[in-house]
Order: sequence, then structure tokens, then C-alpha cells
Amino acid sequence: MDAIPCIDGYPLQPGSPLADAHDALNWYLVRVDEDGWKTATRQVSALRDKALKLRIWRALLDRLRWLRDNDPHSRSLGPLRDLTYAIEKWSLSVTDDDLKTLLRETADMAGTIAPYTPMPHLMAYVADRGLTPELAGAVDDFAARVRGTTYTINQMQWQLFWSRLDMLAWRNEWDHADPKRCCTEQLRIDFRQMRGAERERWRQLLHSIDGDQGPRPAPRWLQRANELIQELGAAAFGTRMIAWLGPLRHGTTARLSRPGSHILRALIWIAAPLKDPALMESIAGIRDVRFTPKMNAEKVIRAAAEAAGETTDPKG
Repeated sequence: MDAIPCIDGYPLQPGSPLADAHDALNWYLVRVDEDGWKTATRQVSALRDKALKLRIWRALLDRLRWLRDNDPHSRSLGPLRDLTYAIEKWSLSVTDDDLKTLLRETADMAGTIAPYTPMPHLMAYVADRGLTPELAGAVDDFAARVRGTTYTINQMQWQLFWSRLDMLAWRNEWDHADPKRCCTEQLRIDFRQMRGAERERWRQLLHSIDGDQGPRPAPRWLQRANELIQELGAAAFGTRMIAWLGPLRHGTTARLSRPGSHILRALIWIAAPLKDPALMESIAGIRDVRFTPKMNAEKVIRAAAEAAGETTDPKG
């Protein structure tokens, strides 16, 4: 049977597993013409069927690819591209395989659509279930394919995009960990050797650090982190922290990567409410470490100073 042309000319193949999703996109484009893109987007986002919405995402990427290659000046391209921003906020149930496919197909569209769309779903999935070697590889491939491409995007979102990819790379347990690369690499090495309940609680704690924290920890995040510390045991947490911070003493020099700086600052925030004297002494010593590059160290030194009771920037 011949393909059925959609409203924008896309040739829908009979029997396509995404047929209902393409019908939804046709309906969306009609609503855009009749009611405007805001109303049309809101109506699609209100759909309750998560499986259908996941298929709509796949169909949208397929449709956008076809328009890019066959009708790049189509008036439908803009509204369909706009729908990708709404997907960032959709509640979806994704699998490891879904994410690998979506990352690959989004990378295929690099330069045509914003690459950020998969990130909220990817980060939520990893925080809940962790990474697998296959998904970690897909993330690495995605980052490599997107790096160097250009797309007009909000600068803050672009920084957030790369920050989250950095954090996912830090969580990758199957690459080579090198303490010379960053002072937090020893933490990665020790985590890989953990087993059982301890490992899972540390995983939840470390995977909750997304690299987009502001100058102060979010209260809800800090509350959950401290719940995990209580499950781990405050003394056990303190012992590991003191061991990790041991090399960071007055007069030492240490390399600090961007993701490492997010990890180190977050752990300081978590440790501060424990009021453990030995741990606080180790954290206070961070203020006198010569970190390189210097720009990654500023937020860490500030957090350490505040944990030690200083109210002004130590560089001040």
C-alpha cells in the first residue's frame, strides 16, 4: 500500500507502529492553526497516556528529520520544533532502551533541534535506577556527536546541558578513574568497590547531585540527602569523608574538575549539619588548598568557609 501523506507532507507508512502518534501530531498542527501553539501544546501535554506520549516523541523526531531533509522551509517545522520544549516537562515512563534510542535520534538532529530535551528524563532515570554500561556508552556517544554543533539556545540552558553531561560522565563506572585528573577520582574508585545496601545508598546520594545547584542547597534535596546519611550512618559517612579529604590539606595542590567541584561542594553541604568536629576540621582545611583550575574551586572554597562558620567569602 502507498504511504498516506500527513498534513505537512510526511509520508506515513501503513502499519507504522507510530501511526497513532503521527495522528496526534497531525491533530496538534491543526490545533496550532486554529488555536495557536500555546493552546495546542497544552492540549498535547495534557494527554494521560504515557506510552502514547513516548511514541509521540519518537514520531516527532522522525517527522522533524523528514522535514529537515525534504521540506526545510515548511511552516510546520517551527511548531513541531516548539513541541520538543514541552517534552522536557512531560511525565514519562522510559526504559534503558528508550533512552538509548532517543539519545541517538536526538543526536541525529543536532543543529536542527535543541539537544536538551532528553536530559530531564535521562537524569531522573539515572537518579532512580543508575547507569548501565550500555546507557553510559550511549550518553558518551551522544555528547561526542552533539559537541561542536551549533543551535540557538538560551545560554543558561546550554550551560545546564553540558553540566549535566559532565555529571553523567562522572557517574560512569566503566571508564578509567585517575586520581591525577581530579581529587574526587578516589571517591569514584572507592564507590566502585562498595557492595550491597551501602553501595545503593551512596549511589542514590551521588546520583542526586546534578550539577545545577544554585549558591545554596535546595531544602528538599538537602533533606533527602540527610535521610540517606542517617541510613548510611553519620559516623560511617564521616569516616569516608575524612579519608577522601585527607590529601586536601594546607599548602597542597590538587586538580579539581568541573563535575568534581559539584560533587565536593554538595558533600560539604551534606556534612555541615552533622557538626562532627573531626569532619569539620577536614572541611576547614579545604580553604587553604591550591586547586587548579582556580575557577572550579571558588564555590567549593566558599562552601567550606561557610561550613567552618565564616560568613564572608574567604577571598574577601
